[in-house]
Amino acid sequence: MQDHPYQSRFVDTWALMAVVLARTERVRVFPDVANLPLRLPSVMAKSAASLDILSGGRFELGLGAGAFWEAMAAMGGPARTPGEAAGALDEAIDVIRLMWSGERSVRYDGEHYPLAGAHPGPRPVHDMGIWLGVMGPRLLNVLGRKADGWCPSVSGQLPSVREPFLPEGTELVVLRRPQPGPPAAESRLR
Repeated sequence: MQDHPYQSRFVDTWALMAVVLARTERVRVFPDVANLPLRLPSVMAKSAASLDILSGGRFELGLGAGAFWEAMAAMGGPARTPGEAAGALDEAIDVIRLMWSGERSVRYDGEHYPLAGAHPGPRPVHDMGIWLGVMGPRLLNVLGRKADGWCPSVSGQLPSVREPFLPEGTELVVLRRPQPGPPAAESRLR
């Protein structure tokens, strides 16, 4: 589910995901992708873990570096450069994992998201994945180093992401959104 809080015609993504999880028993849900510039990663970690607990482990987390900077700035969010956005996403993954660590208190010396003795928790009920909806060399590097999955926004052909981001022999499997007719097409990159 897309997370665009600056769109007046959309309901809040996190409220919608909670309703979907409450009204279903098997469906797994994740934001595609959560709006990191408008949601602190420490608080997002708590929200994601809470939805995971309340749904019996049916929540995953999708993050992006941000886009539509003018709309986010109009809501009080930062207007970051591409480099700043990449750095903030990199930090956010660390912060989220710290907030799921189960430690009594955590510190993080981040430029964008510092933590100064934050009390983590709750922990998700399963080993929750962090999926990234990113493109470009710097962000694909973050994907390869820190993420559990990739949920790119693509139309048409998938971009070439082979070198230097993926180790030799890595196979990417991307399931495309189902269209009316035959089952979803599967694309494989080698």
